[in-house]
Amino acid sequence: PCQRACPSGLDIKEYVRLIKEGDYEGSLQVIKERMPFPTVISRICPALCEFDCRRLIQDESVAINHLKRFVCDWEMHQDKRIQPYCAPATDKKIAVIGGGVEGLAAAYFSTRLGHGSTVFEGSEELGGILRKAISRERLSMDVLDWDIQGIADLGVEMKTSQKAGKDFTIPQLLNDGYDAVFTATGGWDSRL
Repeated sequence: PCQRACPSGLDIKEYVRLIKEGDYEGSLQVIKERMPFPTVISRICPALCEFDCRRLIQDESVAINHLKRFVCDWEMHQDKRIQPYCAPATDKKIAVIGGGVEGLAAAYFSTRLGHGSTVFEGSEELGGILRKAISRERLSMDVLDWDIQGIADLGVEMKTSQKAGKDFTIPQLLNDGYDAVFTATGGWDSRL
């Protein structure tokens, strides 16, 4: 039930089991199979999974989100980053317009599928709504930057201050050898 309640569909039972066994790297790999921003999410998630935890029948739910935060914080204090499995290279290239949550996630999963991914962001900073709309008390920018760097370390190329229609066009990207273009320009400001 906890997995069905999770919007990301994480294999919660498996990553909690691996934490219990002391296999923090394995637990992180399970989490990162479905989640490009695990450290961020461990701080802002409403933990819907805990409301459907079977342990509630006995006494109280397992602290699922706190366990995720524990292994994510453990990784931040290690000398190496734990990366999820990536498929072999396909020689396909994808351009992603927009460096917010959606664009970075699209690039993350495309890279995991073996495609070369480049994110083009119009502003000087990546992160979109996570950077602009969430209070610093709830989410420090160091944590956001850590997860974004993890996406870059996976092999995603990131270009900031690149505005569509001004610095490049979609036909230009296709002519430059990109096989596909994904637009993730956001929608958090309805006035635009």
